[in-house]
Amino acid sequence: MIYSAEFPFERIIFYVSDRIDRLETQEIASYIHSTIKKPVVMKEDFFHEHRNDKIFESIASTRVADLNSRKDKDPLPMEIEIEKKILKGKGIYGILYDGWKLSKNMFELLSEEEQKDHIIVITDRLIGTLERGESRYHVRTVINSLPSIISIPGIVEGPAKPKEFYLETEKRFDFKPMEHEDIRMTKAVKSYALQTIFWRLTGDPFCDKIGCPLFNSHWQEEVIKNQIEGELCEEHKAELKRSV
Repeated sequence: MIYSAEFPFERIIFYVSDRIDRLETQEIASYIHSTIKKPVVMKEDFFHEHRNDKIFESIASTRVADLNSRKDKDPLPMEIEIEKKILKGKGIYGILYDGWKLSKNMFELLSEEEQKDHIIVITDRLIGTLERGESRYHVRTVINSLPSIISIPGIVEGPAKPKEFYLETEKRFDFKPMEHEDIRMTKAVKSYALQTIFWRLTGDPFCDKIGCPLFNSHWQEEVIKNQIEGELCEEHKAELKRSV
């Protein structure tokens, strides 16, 4: 479907966790600016920039305690203490956060001025969602919301690998799955950032054309083909020209 819309924001702000390595932030900024023709601002970790007395409890409250349930819960004191250590630089291991709840809590920390911008938070936290019709939480690469979230570990662990990868076979594949601290991660983030922008622009972040970075990739092989090696299809290039 072809949409005709104007950008509902005047600038794009990236918040990047300081625990993420091998991500070329200026390359991302230059690409998005040249593609969207809007000012791009790069800032440091979202929770450092918006820190307050209740920030640790706010983050801890979005932890997923039960993979089969989306029930709200009050965070335990130990969980709050762990979040304090994480913001001081300690690594994150095995914690899954509810993407929708995390985004909602982050939005409440934004100033009225920032709420007018398009905010993209690049995080080293593992995020997931339990959608209607699903029986359990699934790891996600991106949350299209206000603000939007791109999860670096989600790009690695969300899209599935071929079954043979889990069976310790000697089969050779014609692609290399994404890894933590992957040098290709910058390209992947560019693509997922575009998805969040098209979500704001048209309400639909995805494309059904293979090779377009807006393709909704569910497998690692698709991530390589679309998010890493892909280019915007002619339809979405035309959409941008009508909007800028």
